[in-house]
Amino acid sequence: MEGFIAAACQTAATAEPAEAVLKAAAAGARLVVLPARVLERSWSPRSGSRPAGPSRPGPGRRSEPRPLPGREELLSRAADLARRAGCYLAPGTVVVPPSGGGPASPVAWLFSPTGELLGEQVATHLTREEEAAGAVPADELRVFDVDGVGVGLLVGLDVWVPEVSRILALEGAVVLLAHLALPAPYSEARQLAGVWQEVQQNQVFGVEACLVGSRDGTTYAGRSAVTAPCEMTPGESGFVVRAPSPETAVTLLGAIDLAARRRVIESYDIFAELNVGLYRRVFPQVYLAAREAGAAGPPTELAAGPPTEPTAGPPTEPAGRDRGAAGQPPGDRRPRRRPGKGPENLGFKERLFRRYLTFVSRPRVVRRAVAALRLTPHPKRRKKGRWWTEPGLGRPRATSRGGAAAGEPRPPRTVRVAAIQLESFYARNVTDYVLRLGERFREAVAEGADLVAFPEYVTQPLIGLIPGVAPLEGAEKGRDRSQANPGPDKAAVALADVTRFMEPILRNVYFTLFAALAAAARVYVLAGATPMPGAGGKVYNVSHLFGPDGRLIGAQPKVHLFPRERTEGLSPGEDLTVFETAVGRLSLPVCMDATYFETYRLAALLGAEMLGAPVANAEPYNCWKLLRGAWPRVQETPVYAVQSTLVGEFLGQELSGRAAVFAPHELTPAGDGVLASSAQPTGPGLAVADLDLDALARFREEHPVFPRLNLALIRRYLPRIYEDFARRRAASDQGQEESRP
Repeated sequence: MEGFIAAACQTAATAEPAEAVLKAAAAGARLVVLPARVLERSWSPRSGSRPAGPSRPGPGRRSEPRPLPGREELLSRAADLARRAGCYLAPGTVVVPPSGGGPASPVAWLFSPTGELLGEQVATHLTREEEAAGAVPADELRVFDVDGVGVGLLVGLDVWVPEVSRILALEGAVVLLAHLALPAPYSEARQLAGVWQEVQQNQVFGVEACLVGSRDGTTYAGRSAVTAPCEMTPGESGFVVRAPSPETAVTLLGAIDLAARRRVIESYDIFAELNVGLYRRVFPQVYLAAREAGAAGPPTELAAGPPTEPTAGPPTEPAGRDRGAAGQPPGDRRPRRRPGKGPENLGFKERLFRRYLTFVSRPRVVRRAVAALRLTPHPKRRKKGRWWTEPGLGRPRATSRGGAAAGEPRPPRTVRVAAIQLESFYARNVTDYVLRLGERFREAVAEGADLVAFPEYVTQPLIGLIPGVAPLEGAEKGRDRSQANPGPDKAAVALADVTRFMEPILRNVYFTLFAALAAAARVYVLAGATPMPGAGGKVYNVSHLFGPDGRLIGAQPKVHLFPRERTEGLSPGEDLTVFETAVGRLSLPVCMDATYFETYRLAALLGAEMLGAPVANAEPYNCWKLLRGAWPRVQETPVYAVQSTLVGEFLGQELSGRAAVFAPHELTPAGDGVLASSAQPTGPGLAVADLDLDALARFREEHPVFPRLNLALIRRYLPRIYEDFARRRAASDQGQEESRP
């Protein structure tokens, strides 16, 4: 079976739901979903009677709603409606004792077309009010069969807990059902941070039904929808169909098209890049450690698991020459490659050209170009005082949480960040590259930024120094570059090979330039990300952070690759690190890392307050598809994110995006989760915002995420679900390989 029609009934709070269900079934819906709490005002036992309502108050008495019918009565009514409609029915959530007995908890049910109860799902995460009422969360998630399609139920708060949807998807759920009753006023950001983004990061379908209207003094608002991966929906919005208004009742019909979903996954398989090795090392321990730490703050050890072998570091120069600020960081014992020494299999001409690249990219050349920019620190650099002290950068400090010694007043922890939107270009020479990046950097410094962020693949313009790039660009424009994961025969030159060949210039220019920029303006520089050869011949996509004195604070390899990156020879990193700095606790995930909730969860559990998000998105601009990155991660895991972008056209590929600064939607003026954004998705731009780290700390205390996570559920499923999925995937791939002639 290639799918079926699903219906999301956006039902008025005081309405009879049976009419909407029967109408949807008559229109061809095989699965009908009702909102939360709709059964609390459900139909009375006899067909045709009025819905139950509040008892009529007598003289001197207040109106009180009728008590909710018992579990068996509600089950009987829902089963009867499923039989009458002849469809699968998810009749919303109610608060009743679960099937095994015990305290009343939020429960969702699923019925077959014959009225058989296929099963129930108790909420695994509860609100404070539900806990106060004595509800008990479940620690098990089930996947139900609907005509051969796996269906999972998201109950109550579970809609906004990404661990729940990930578990269901890895356990076989293809469709996620959500029953919502959202108090007014309607928040677009709040709802998008739920089912919509869970559908995107798991490549499944979603059916969310919302309660609307007023009842018992509460007004509800929401936009019901059938959702799917962006690539298979009109306008690539992620919505198969969506309610036009958050206030009016409507029944929506949407296709669960399994063939279209299969084509999306074949083109771009998100789960193929799950970093199972990383998850195995850190889950569930990091959740447990964060719960134990509690109010004492983040764990003192800020690295997730044993460190990977480091990538090649800053360049070195012969003794007696000016080393400047880009020298070897204190305590760094990693081996250095000799400039100009290339891979053994290179021919004489290639080795000679690498030596030429080394010569024209000497650190001295880079520093001269930076000096020509005549950068000076912003006047406020002189007023930073004790908070901007530079000793101990990159290491946990005793005063890091207070920002001042005992007995001294603590200054407000406000950080100004600037995310650069860089337009791609072909550098004519190293000086041209330095000056063009330096101009963008000058704009950020002029805005008073404490931290300046550059985008992913920030060294890409340096490929312009290779002879023949212009003809290659013309050839690439005629090629179809739409495939996200082309086969080996589709890639003319692997990115890893280009990186190894250009290693001398990459190392010389990258480390010298960003160290010099940071030191000249006395700001932190998140130097974007660049492919860089590492130990064992592997090539990683690595982001780096430099301090105001020009020293390299740390590096972070990309831990989730874009499929094409793996095809072109890159390797994923094996750990995630949080760096303690004067501007807060920083983590540096790269681009695709934001597609996976695990990255931001792990960073925050390790103490991160803000995350860099360098991006180079190789596809035409679409606001919905770009909403699948850092923005939803910030909403589900309260942190700040600084998204820098590379835009324009390069080697026939269109790069798009918007530099932006994201925050939890409750901390943004417009309530949309965006503190700042570049004006256009094309051309150079800048996004500047002030991050109030104290406000973030208060928000985390008032809206605790990690203390409320269901640790029993975490222990039960993490990391087992990832390992089981990897084994199933490997067995399936092996079976397909053996079946080929």
